[in-house]
Amino acid sequence: MKRFISGLLVIVLVFGISGGAIGVDGGGYFVDVPADAWYADYVDICYEAGLLQGVGDNTFAPDAAMTYAQMLTATARLHHILNGGDGNLPVITEEAVVGPVVNYAGEWYADAGRYWDNLTEEFDYEDEQFIEFIGIVWEHPDVMPVRFEDDCPRTLLAFFLWIAVSGKYLVQLNADATIPDLDSELFRQLYRAGILDGVDEDGTFDGSGIVTRAQLAAVLARVLKPTLRIGYTHSTDTFDFRLLALMPQNENYMMSPISLKMALTMAANGASGETRQEILDVLGISDINLFNEETRAFIRRLNANESVQFNIANSIWYNTDIFGDEDIGFSDAYINTIKEYYYGSAETITSATGKGIINDWIEQQTSGKISDAVKDDMVEKALFLLINTIYFNGDWQVSFSENSTFDSIFTDRYGIEATTPFMNNTSYYKYYENDSFRMIAKPYKDNNIQMYFILPEEDCVLTGSQFDEADTEMYSTYVRFSVPKFKTEFQHENLIEILKALGVSKAFSWYEADFRDMLRDLGSEVNVFINEVSQKTFIEVDEKGTKAAAVTIGGGMTTSIEPEPIDFICDRPFIYIIRDDLTGTILFVGEYAFVQ
Repeated sequence: MKRFISGLLVIVLVFGISGGAIGVDGGGYFVDVPADAWYADYVDICYEAGLLQGVGDNTFAPDAAMTYAQMLTATARLHHILNGGDGNLPVITEEAVVGPVVNYAGEWYADAGRYWDNLTEEFDYEDEQFIEFIGIVWEHPDVMPVRFEDDCPRTLLAFFLWIAVSGKYLVQLNADATIPDLDSELFRQLYRAGILDGVDEDGTFDGSGIVTRAQLAAVLARVLKPTLRIGYTHSTDTFDFRLLALMPQNENYMMSPISLKMALTMAANGASGETRQEILDVLGISDINLFNEETRAFIRRLNANESVQFNIANSIWYNTDIFGDEDIGFSDAYINTIKEYYYGSAETITSATGKGIINDWIEQQTSGKISDAVKDDMVEKALFLLINTIYFNGDWQVSFSENSTFDSIFTDRYGIEATTPFMNNTSYYKYYENDSFRMIAKPYKDNNIQMYFILPEEDCVLTGSQFDEADTEMYSTYVRFSVPKFKTEFQHENLIEILKALGVSKAFSWYEADFRDMLRDLGSEVNVFINEVSQKTFIEVDEKGTKAAAVTIGGGMTTSIEPEPIDFICDRPFIYIIRDDLTGTILFVGEYAFVQ
């Protein structure tokens, strides 16, 4: 007879915000980049991420050849972003260079050159693919430019790109990709990852060929957004918005879709067969290896962000009291996956001490905002716990003035009026409206993370496609914005029924679940399943922000007589979405419908 043991999946989330009004920078477009050009989206992504700039007079010169200096600068910025920076390269003096010193004679690309000079200390000169590249250069000296202003060939771009993205760790989407004119595993990795493609249908590399600025934008955008990579199969599932549609209507709530995704994919990494596939299908993940790679880069970048406070932490906990045998536990392969891709720790606990130890860990990771997330009976009945926490504290790019906060009337979902403090500002905002809802965007100091405020019309159910369409059609305009200061604490004790409604069932079945890849030395008479999924959240929105930027307005639209503003008054239930615009990842989603 089989023995069935439950596993507890706890997604613990904290979110603290201080915020205010925005000044919106306009555009991101160039007069010589047509909106319908094949490279237009790539150029916009690279411009907004700070990877590429124009060449002057609001022009991009998409057909111009990329120079060696431009390539060095773009790939240095890319490396900086992928390792937690914002793309603004540090100023490095010649005295501070630890690698070979090159005299850049005060040129505009000096910071990028010295950035790479410092990184040469990290190069593995014994790496087979590094040696392979040196051999290619030795055999084909024409691929190396003589001066920084010379055109940069494809071979050199590919090599610096491979270094910037740690090419050997890329998920290979196109296993059959070959390069007919070059036998190089280094470049083949970039082909198979869907970042580079050939110059013709055969995949010819043409190492000495010149790369245009438009082609460079395409390559860099594919690195930043894996969904743009060649061979990537994009799921039409909209997990974030399906989750939103199942939230309670009788209270204020907030959820973190990415937190739930991370915890569930940690579980999926230890699952097999239909158990794993159900989880991935509901989350809209077509390739778990690619998602793991994206997650590693995502955590590394956000946790290193200096403009906002961000801490994503993961941990897995094994209860040794259930079997009384410490030889049984998480498998080495599973622990390595959690550590490598989720920066997670693997710990052991007992039924008696587990609750206190885990709650202390959660409280520490969330700067004290979340306490007692793990209840009395959670540890006692669980063989394992998988925990994800997110702590975010972001100042607005421009603050509300506290002198402009006044009491006003908010009408809740049931028509009941209540007085509460409203923050007020009139400025330029990114704005959108249609017959179903209206929306504005508010950036944080990071500028890649924004909060979207949505005022739906009656009976509007917001979908992912509606939000995506609105996001692409937003424009800068003058808005009179008013929104309540608010604080919400929300705990969804068990998300299993919601996840079942979305399509996950086998993971919660005592006889169908398959998590054997997660554990070692588990006898055939025992089965493991998930019996609880919980998420606890906290959000606070107020006026705090960057005082020095208080006069900023965007788009170069300043005038002595401002136009009549559009009213965007959040005096009735509204939805809010906090999103990392660089990857399109929704961090938090909630609704304020009642004065508390």
